[in-house]
Amino acid sequence: MALRKGDENFLGFSRAATIRLQDELAKYLFAEGGVVLFCQYRYLAVDYLLIAVLNSCNSMFVNDNLELNTTHYLDIPHVDIVASIDLTEWERNPTSERY
Repeated sequence: MALRKGDENFLGFSRAATIRLQDELAKYLFAEGGVVLFCQYRYLAVDYLLIAVLNSCNSMFVNDNLELNTTHYLDIPHVDIVASIDLTEWERNPTSERY
């Protein structure tokens, strides 16, 4: 919890966590590439960390001049992996499995 203590910044934390997640997911056949999203937020005086692996999709669209263009977007409705971690619970009770 170096991030929570202020010993590490969020960018360094998210880079290191992405490498660990990539190494873990590489063990499974279902794992595909995507965009990893880390989001730290507070809701009702509780701190959370949201981790999501989103597919990156390519598509085509027609603009106002009727020209065909490519676009890239995150396929949020078909998210592969999402985890929300209760950081406040984890910090208060490290042995808890609730977080």
